[in-house]
Amino acid sequence: MQVSERSIIWFNRILRWVLGGFFIAMGIIYAGEGAWPIIFIGAVLIGTSFLRPRRCLDDECSI
Repeated sequence: MQVSERSIIWFNRILRWVLGGFFIAMGIIYAGEGAWPIIFIGAVLIGTSFLRPRRCLDDECSI
């Protein structure tokens, strides 16, 4: 069963949006305790979700 390239990209994006949102929400909840790094990590995850993943989308899937 072959998974299309588009579904892999969307899965990657949705996963990064969910994780980024989770990290930002946790950073906002615990903001009084100096949680700015977790907010930054969440923002980076959301920002990088718009980049196209390269590994395993071509014919080769090597690490």
